[in-house]
Amino acid sequence: DIIVTSGFDQIYPSGIPVGTVYDIKNISHSVFAESDVIPFENFAELKEVLVLLKENLGD
Repeated sequence: DIIVTSGFDQIYPSGIPVGTVYDIKNISHSVFAESDVIPFENFAELKEVLVLLKENLGD
C-alpha cells in the first residue's frame, strides 16, 4: 500500500505520495495499528529543501 498525505492538517495538500507500507503491527487493546513505511525520498541525500510558510490571513 502507498501512504499519501490526507490534507486534514491543512498544512500539506492531500494526495502527496509519502512512502510504501512494508509492515503492519496490531496494538493489543487498541483500535489503532502501527505501520512501518519505506519513504520515497532518502532524506539523508537531500541537497535542497523548499520551506513554505502559511500566510496568516487573520491579522
